Amino acid sequence: MIEFFNDLSALEKTYFICAVGGGILFVVRMILFLVGGDADIDGDLDLDGGLDSDGAFQFLSIQTMTSFFMMFGLIGLTCTSAYGLPAIMSIGFATAAGVAMVWITERIFNFIKQFQSAGNIETENALGKEGNVYLTIPSNGIGKIQLSVQGRLREFDAISELKEDIPTGERVIVMRVVNDSQLSVSKIPTNQES
Repeated sequence: MIEFFNDLSALEKTYFICAVGGGILFVVRMILFLVGGDADIDGDLDLDGGLDSDGAFQFLSIQTMTSFFMMFGLIGLTCTSAYGLPAIMSIGFATAAGVAMVWITERIFNFIKQFQSAGNIETENALGKEGNVYLTIPSNGIGKIQLSVQGRLREFDAISELKEDIPTGERVIVMRVVNDSQLSVSKIPTNQES
């Protein structure tokens, strides 16, 4: 390996370093992204407030830069070593390939991020929803209900809107949100009570 590297010209060594360094960082970063260990080590650059980390994928991120250098190095090395192209042509092809790889990487990450969700439940979305009493709600106390909010079955503390006892198993409707973990509910009248 050392002999191979020593036999390369200065331009080929630059391409080789870009390809290996960019490739290793690209693969590590991709693995971290896919397993969720990414923890925002994206390193998005903020140049005079032009870019921030709020977007799904920023143009000047570690991922795009590593993909650029990886492809720049691979294509540049191929152009000079395998095809013997002049330096200016190999740099042109390598740059074009790097930019294309940045574009492709950005599209892939945008596509993948569509499937991610923060998992935050907005309690306000429980308003008007029906659920079941899980733990009896006393007239002046707190019980528990289960209901589906944002496609997830959740358990909330609940109080009785009309200050009446609501037994376990009773169907209820959410009348108002008291706070992020507590709802005020009323019994749903059955046909017999109508």
